Amino acid sequence: MARFLITKVGKTLTSMKLQDKTLLKKLALALVIKLVLLAALWWGFVRDQRVAVDDNAAAAQLLGAGSVKNPQGVIR
Repeated sequence: MARFLITKVGKTLTSMKLQDKTLLKKLALALVIKLVLLAALWWGFVRDQRVAVDDNAAAAQLLGAGSVKNPQGVIR
């Protein structure tokens, strides 16, 4: 199976029809446009967003509420 795929890929790169090359160019262009739009959306809306994380709350969530010390150092 892998041997067939390797030979098939090798043949398509050297003996592609004009219609196949046009399709490949259109697909590559569509992919580039989508990546640019996704990067622009991230840059515009997500880049500057930050989330504050409370250490004790994160530890309580991961370890269970019974084994976390509060700010005074007392185990609850």
